[in-house]
Amino acid sequence: MSISKEQVSAEQVRRLLVLLRYPYTRIDPMSPPHPDVRVTTPAGRIAVEATEVHWRTGSSRGSPTRQSEEQALRAGVVRTFASQPNPVPAVVEAIKIKCGKSYRLDGDEDLWLLLLGGSPAAPASTFVFTAFLDLAQLSAFTDEQLARSGFSGATSSAN
Repeated sequence: MSISKEQVSAEQVRRLLVLLRYPYTRIDPMSPPHPDVRVTTPAGRIAVEATEVHWRTGSSRGSPTRQSEEQALRAGVVRTFASQPNPVPAVVEAIKIKCGKSYRLDGDEDLWLLLLGGSPAAPASTFVFTAFLDLAQLSAFTDEQLARSGFSGATSSAN
């Protein structure tokens, strides 16, 4: 049985809501053009677009390093991978990509952006070294873009 990206996102959102002690009654995976997940809460509905933050190398979308890391894990090969100490460029890129997309919302849903780090499928390329996460710098690079986007909230979590 294959698990869809949206089902994975639903579980990631569920874990975040439990961690935040945010009350909810239902979590439903959704397919594009909708955001990944719809959360029903006592106060209304929230649409959540979830994305794993990872540093990219190369000019194409995606990360060849991440792809190589995932292949090694699937093959059971023990390899070492370097991780980027400064997560700000990866977080800024993830926000830029998600803010550039359009999402179909149903009714009066709030739209949240969930940034995830530390994926078990690619722990090195999704590692966010929080000691080097300069929030003032991150805000300077993303506040205006987030304010212009349809997102009413943004949060982050480790998987």
